[in-house]
Amino acid sequence: VLFRSADMSGEQSNKNVVAANKTLAKYKKRIDEIGILFTHLFEEHALGKIPDDRYDEMSASYNAELEKLKSDNAELQKFVDEREQKKSDITQFIDLVRKYESIPELTPEVVHDLVEKIVVHEATKRYKRRYQQVEIHFRFNVVSVSATVDTRNYTNEASQEYEKAEVQA
Repeated sequence: VLFRSADMSGEQSNKNVVAANKTLAKYKKRIDEIGILFTHLFEEHALGKIPDDRYDEMSASYNAELEKLKSDNAELQKFVDEREQKKSDITQFIDLVRKYESIPELTPEVVHDLVEKIVVHEATKRYKRRYQQVEIHFRFNVVSVSATVDTRNYTNEASQEYEKAEVQA
């Protein structure tokens, strides 16, 4: 199920990336056209075929369009780069998950391969109970899990098991 939902969202992401790449190609083509238009505009102005006020007006218009295109182009390129990185991360994560599909034992190697970091937050007390939030961040920025644990219950259960083991020994 995890793989199917990742594939479905991946299909939409691929469509978005394809559309963005087409738009980037249009931006590049228009940026090149504006460069040629500037050259012609300058030549026409230098030859005296275009009055100064018209040259200034057209030049300002082309400059404004060029700056907007460059800004939009940079933003869109960032979007494409992020999506490509995310796609790569998801693929690598899925490969790792498939590698460890059935883990007979949780070893340090398995944890190192799958987990980027584990964040244990400071414990808080509510209603005479102690709670502690734990975050597990998996590698490749694909998934993170956060859980709040009632450490009092865990501590009591662990203590009772320890006491039982001591009594039996």
